Amino acid sequence: MKGAFLLSESDRLFDEAKQVLIRLGAKCSSDGEVVQLRNEEGESFTLFNKAEPEWEYKAEPLTAAPGVELPDVSKMIGLAVECRSETQFTSLVKAIAAGSESEVWVEDGDGVIWRASDVDPERVHL
Repeated sequence: MKGAFLLSESDRLFDEAKQVLIRLGAKCSSDGEVVQLRNEEGESFTLFNKAEPEWEYKAEPLTAAPGVELPDVSKMIGLAVECRSETQFTSLVKAIAAGSESEVWVEDGDGVIWRASDVDPERVHL
């Protein structure tokens, strides 16, 4: 499975993202800790509430996406996302960013940090 991390300084990141995804038709696990949304093609976007070990998303080297000043990820929490489609991923993280009260970031599979609102589906690597 391909994946990335959602990052934010807000400890409400999962709750805010969960509400956005539910409004779009996502289903939650019985314990409310995993949210999954399937699109018409059967592709899944899965968000996990368990904050990953910090070393997984804070490990150097991190680089900034074009036009982005690298934020201080040492102050952020990270949530794992699994998704096979860069187009679906991009669309949903932009929706999550729009529905969040705080800045939301993405760390892709290459350690590139994007503003969630500006992720490029042609350049992000899951």
